[in-house]
Amino acid sequence: MLGLITKDNSLKQLKDFKNKQLAVPFREDMPDIVLKELIKAQGMKIDDFKIRYVASPIDAMQMLILRQVDHALLAEPAISIALNKTNSLPLKIIAPNLYRSVNLQKEWGKTFNTKDQIPQAGIAILGNLPNKIIKRFEEEYINSLFWYKNNPLKAAKLTTLNLKMLEEKGLADSIKYVQIEYKNATTSKEEIEKFFNILMQSNPKLIGNKLPNDNFYFKE
Repeated sequence: MLGLITKDNSLKQLKDFKNKQLAVPFREDMPDIVLKELIKAQGMKIDDFKIRYVASPIDAMQMLILRQVDHALLAEPAISIALNKTNSLPLKIIAPNLYRSVNLQKEWGKTFNTKDQIPQAGIAILGNLPNKIIKRFEEEYINSLFWYKNNPLKAAKLTTLNLKMLEEKGLADSIKYVQIEYKNATTSKEEIEKFFNILMQSNPKLIGNKLPNDNFYFKE
């Protein structure tokens, strides 16, 4: 879901953004962590990039539209919303043309010789629940995800009723770019631990200085 967006269509690789100001939301959170790990793994230094931290993807998107920055790290749906806004009146008159650039999922797979996916979000269960309730939740979650992907217009309309800061057309456009795949904890363990090991080598504090034990993963 993470990608670089820019007004310079000639920038195609992460190294192309060296010495350029890049708006990045959520300092020390997942977008920032993924970006920094990629920079380091590709043999570059964080200081090679002029990172400008902002509070949220919406803030970064607005700065792009108002020409306060030329490049930003965004997550969907903010990328598609920004592209939709800048291609529509009245903002089209004043906003720059924006382009999708580096897809961080593909960059991650290429850099770390793994899948073009980042296990960066999950569902946690607090307390003890019967397995049948957890399994039912998983089934309904999978069903809702399938519906979401296959009904972008309806899904966007429903979402914007509850999240009014989002824009319906841009959100609908974003769904085809959103790389969401549901996997249970057991089948995801190898991918999660590979991700955690990368973070361990860089900054062990990010995961509490150790890999989680087997109790971290729900067993069906």
